Amino acid sequence: MDGKVVIVTGANSGIGKSAAAQLGALGAKVVLVCRNEEKGRQAIAELEQKTGRQAFELVCADLSDLDQTRRAARDIAQRHPRIDVLINNAGVYLPTRHRTKDGFEAMFALNHLAPFVLTHALLPNLAAAGRARVVTTSSDGHRLGTIRFDDLQAERSFNGMRQYCSTKLANVLFTRELARRIAPRQMVAHAFHPGLVRTGFAQDERGLFQVLVKLSGPFLRGPDKAAKTATHLSASDDALKSSGDYWVDLERVRPARQARDDEAAARLWEISETLTGARWS
Repeated sequence: MDGKVVIVTGANSGIGKSAAAQLGALGAKVVLVCRNEEKGRQAIAELEQKTGRQAFELVCADLSDLDQTRRAARDIAQRHPRIDVLINNAGVYLPTRHRTKDGFEAMFALNHLAPFVLTHALLPNLAAAGRARVVTTSSDGHRLGTIRFDDLQAERSFNGMRQYCSTKLANVLFTRELARRIAPRQMVAHAFHPGLVRTGFAQDERGLFQVLVKLSGPFLRGPDKAAKTATHLSASDDALKSSGDYWVDLERVRPARQARDDEAAARLWEISETLTGARWS
């Protein structure tokens, strides 16, 4: 990865931070996109110490705010005319329904619309790199998701876990349609499942589910292991042999039937363009 430029969102902790460390250790220049400046700077200090390299930059943005997403993209694009890898990793699970400044349901905004807008904004820089890669963190939870085109914002009926899983399904559909659209530019796109990871996921839950989350902690994998697939997709020649795939533990895996629906992928794409104003040629 010597001389390569990698962008990682949600990189001040967890999977994103571990992926940044692994790719930095391989020689990449890594830009961390973090919501909290203090935590972002602390993460960079730890990464520099861990890797022995001063190869990390910080861009601060709350990606659930699409104006901030666009501003972050402009900042990144000015710094780096050529981007080799974009890892759309930032995501959130919320047990109750929240609306963003733009009026979107918060999980749908951060988990799906932010990657859609950020990838669109950085496309010229990715194209400039030649065989660039877009890697998106999804989840096997996508198998429990449903794209309800009449209620994408979960306004009629909200269940936190169902909405989270639906946004993870949106990640796979986004990757599928993205791969089709960027193929003429010799770029590739992949989505992956990091496994059940020991992070802050679902810590805001209450009742039995919160108890189950805490009890399962000792049996979950650490973020370093969870990030290995992201690193593989960012650095390996294997990941350039195909595009639009879903990966688990370094292997291509067949996603759920609804994640292989090309018509749904195209329809979700068109709706996302309308919602965000990010029109793809």
